[in-house]
Amino acid sequence: MLNAAAKVSLHPAQIGDIDQLLHAQDGEAKVLAYLTERGLRHLWDQFSQLKCGSLVGFEGERISQFQAPGVVYNTYTLSNRKGVDIIHADGSYCGWSFSDWLIFRGVLLGVTYLRYEFDTVGTLSEDYRRGTFNQALCKAEDLYKAKYKHVKPHG
Repeated sequence: MLNAAAKVSLHPAQIGDIDQLLHAQDGEAKVLAYLTERGLRHLWDQFSQLKCGSLVGFEGERISQFQAPGVVYNTYTLSNRKGVDIIHADGSYCGWSFSDWLIFRGVLLGVTYLRYEFDTVGTLSEDYRRGTFNQALCKAEDLYKAKYKHVKPHG
């Protein structure tokens, strides 16, 4: 479900279990079974939908610069673990694994048709300064504000 934010609060031990399963052989299948048993498969499905151009936000109570709305500019697999790189409206950027996504209660706000080839952090910073992400970041901010009117903006 594209814009549905799952109001799910996982216990830190459960997130630890998921993280350990992801490191195991056939980790993704084990995580899917774990989540399906608990009626939480939608969390994985939403994370799996993330691609370059996806607009994301975070539901956590502690809104910080890394929880500000942003746009996915890169997807990757590292040690059999999927992840995404996100650039935020203030120019900060970070990588998120599925475990991070669960801890900070990530939500998919929408998608754009942004196409971006990640080269180096220097190129990323320069592209940000040139405004490459402006349209997508403005859309992410607008969608986030509409969805979370009650949350005080970061900064």
